[in-house]
Parts: sequence; C-alpha cells; structure tokens
Amino acid sequence: MTVRLVGLVPGASDLATGRASRVLGAATSVFGPRAALDAARAHTSGSHLVESPPTLDVEIDALVSASSTQARVCRVVLGDPVSDAADLVRALEVRRVPIVVVPAVSLDAATRAEATSREALPLAGVRVLVTRAASQGDKLGDLLRDAGACPVSSPLIAIGPSDDPEGLREAARSLARGAYAAVLYSSQNAVHAFHEALAREKLDARAYGGARVIAIGPSTAKSLQTHGIVADCVAREHVGEGLAAEALAALGEASGARAVLFPRAKVAREVVPEALRAAGYEVHVVTAYVTERPHTDDVVGLVARLRQGDFYAVTFTSPSTVEALVALFGGAAPALPRRTAVVCIGDVTRAACETAGLRVDATARPSTAEGLVEALTQLFSARGAS
Repeated sequence: MTVRLVGLVPGASDLATGRASRVLGAATSVFGPRAALDAARAHTSGSHLVESPPTLDVEIDALVSASSTQARVCRVVLGDPVSDAADLVRALEVRRVPIVVVPAVSLDAATRAEATSREALPLAGVRVLVTRAASQGDKLGDLLRDAGACPVSSPLIAIGPSDDPEGLREAARSLARGAYAAVLYSSQNAVHAFHEALAREKLDARAYGGARVIAIGPSTAKSLQTHGIVADCVAREHVGEGLAAEALAALGEASGARAVLFPRAKVAREVVPEALRAAGYEVHVVTAYVTERPHTDDVVGLVARLRQGDFYAVTFTSPSTVEALVALFGGAAPALPRRTAVVCIGDVTRAACETAGLRVDATARPSTAEGLVEALTQLFSARGAS
C-alpha cells in the first residue's frame, strides 16, 4: 500500500526526470489536479487518470482506497512534491500510508542548462505568455523553447468533459451502426474525447466503417493517427467559408447516408454546420468537450505583470483565451504596454482581440502552433532590424 508522489515542472512536462517518466508509465492509477494530469499524460500508458477530489480528506480516502489493492498509485504534483504538496504529505503520514517521493527537475537548473544554447536562437530571451489550456500548452511551449524563447504558462482556459456524455456515447454507437457518411473533427480535443467515448462503448477504429474522416489542420490529423485513423481529407483552411468549401468537396465523394457527425466544443461557430445543412446534409453536432475558466492562483500578480510589460509577447489561440484575459481585467480592454506584442492564431482569434480592444501585432498563418512561433519569429526579427 504505497502512494508515489511524482513531481513535474509546471508548463514543461518534457523536463520530467527519467525516473518520473518510468514511474508514471508503470502506474495503474494517476491522481492529481487537471493541469497536473495534463502534464502527466505524455508519460502514462494505459493508466487510469483521476482528477483530484475538491477536498483533501476526500482525496486522501481515494488514494488510500486505490493503494489498498495491488494497484500502482501515483499522485502528480506540479513542482516539488514535498513543499508544494505539504498538506497532502502530512495527511498521508497521519494515515500511515507509505510514500515514495519522485522529485521534479529544478526548473532553475534546467533553464541555466539551456541558456547558452538559446543565445543564438531567433527568439532568444523573449518572455512569452502562453494562455492556452494546459493540455495544449506543452506543444507550444516546446516550440517556443526550441526557438530560444522563455514561455510562461498561465492557462486561462481549461478543457472539461462533455456536459452530455450520453449524447457522445450514443453518437459513438450510431457511428458503429453506419449512420454517418462522414465524421468531421476540428480539434485534437474533439478527437481524444470522441475516442474515449468509443472506448467506453468497447468500440475502436473499426466503428468508422465506410465513413469518411475529415480533419481540420495537421495537428488534428496527427491526433487521429494515434488512434489508428488516417484522415481522408486534411482541410487547409481552418475557419469560415473556406473550411466549409473544403468539407463539402470531401463529402462530395461520400455515398449512401447523408448524415455528418461533428463532435466539437460546446460553444463554437456555426459556419460549417450551416453550410453543410444548406448543401443537403444532416449535421449531428455533439458536445465532445467544454471550455472552462480554471482557477488562476495569482490573478492579481498576472494582471500586474501584464500591465508592467513583464512579457515581450502574449499569445492567443482561440477567442475563449481572449475572453478569459479580458475577464481578468474586469471586462475592460486590457491596457498592455507597447513593448508587449499580441500574437494570435488565425483571423477568428484576431477578430476577437480587435473586438476586445486589443491591438494585434501578428497573426499566425497557418493557424497552428508552428505558425504562431513563426509569426513571433518574424515579428521580433523585424523589430530587431528596425
């Protein structure tokens, strides 16, 4: 009956120690706050991920219950397991639960080790605020670090489970029955959520049958590949009428059923569903996940840093990240210093920034994490040359 406390570096899950990666990979159950579980996901394989209950007592009961079997139980901590989870450690000790501590890499040490190699990189020393959900921020953070930047992760949104899980599972069953001519995916989150629903119904890639699979963007297509699915069409356009036209072109080759399954976020634009319906398709939109506002530990501190120009750039990857930042400023347009560049993914996010009263210094095209880093690189190269 042992609980392993595993430390991970906040915003940099790739900096996990080899031991932490091995322990998580062998775990049966992994407990932790949502952000910590998102960081641990890259190191787990078949583990049951359990979001920590809201109170310490309930969490301790859950850990004790899980560890009382032959299961290998881990509790993930963002930071140092002993100091950053001191209350948890004391509570486990009171219950006489054996603890194994797997320390995190020192972020300071990792930063110093990378500093010399960063100096010759295009974004060397550029401090960038990453506002996207923790489950998505690691990739952007990795790309920024590779370009020499110093990403600071402060997720302003979180990806939560569908508020209509039965609807999602029914869609999975309907797909297996051959009810759909095609399935349209607009994000990695939708891919993962729908395949979790398939798994709960004891279904796999065979459920697609003859349905065509349309992915929006290369990242979504890559996520499908991890589930054994190769997209029939990878749309180059990410928004609006261009995307609708590509989806219709791909569906033009579909035969039989005229129904299209579209698992997506609860709140999203209706351009594509409306275009498909206008073309005679029956579109079944199902909520795969919801976008939430996570608890921000230091709202006052983050707002102060933004006002002081502590960041050289702020990145926005969706309208919801823009709305969340505006909410931090009490609903008013954030007054960011001129030195702080605002860089966003795509025209929809750009429009959200402009509506909120934020100037936009650069827009990523294509609308990908790679495109965002390239837009930042070009912007700061131009600033350096001026």
